[in-house]
Amino acid sequence: MPLNIIDRKADLFITGVIASFCGWLFETVAFLLLYNTLADRGLLTLPLCPIYGTTLIIIYVLVGTPIGSRVLLIKRWPQGFRCIVYFLFCFISTMLIEHLVGSLSELITGRVLWSYESYEYALGRYACLEMGFAWGVLITAIMPALELLIRAVGRLDEGLKKRLSLTLLFAITIDMIVNLCI
Repeated sequence: MPLNIIDRKADLFITGVIASFCGWLFETVAFLLLYNTLADRGLLTLPLCPIYGTTLIIIYVLVGTPIGSRVLLIKRWPQGFRCIVYFLFCFISTMLIEHLVGSLSELITGRVLWSYESYEYALGRYACLEMGFAWGVLITAIMPALELLIRAVGRLDEGLKKRLSLTLLFAITIDMIVNLCI
């Protein structure tokens, strides 16, 4: 049974914040293992990389999961072909989102948060085919688990979800304001 997106804003927001934390944790551990250094990989002071959570929620809202797609045309295709099309959507959309977010953050803050210029198939500074492929595979694989997380968050008490959403939104907004003004 698909989720009603309009009625589930708090569920999606809280899940996006959880995914942003998981993205921050992933990058922090990856840098620690690869470069033996503890690096702050986010723009925020909070342990969040919002690009991860936001991207996952955008893809979920637009097309759903590879199995339970919300796009009528994709629903009619065989399962294997549906997964390929879903992967291609994730592959292309993550490169576009990375390019947009990287360019905007550099424009606003003057900082380069990441660069793919040294990659063989770089498409400018903020996107490359290698990472687009990796993100396409990863998102296609984890999206069913994200839907389960959204459903689990949906089972929380409505009052708790409202308070949690407002608290997280306030904290993230203050964090962004402080970090953009420094």
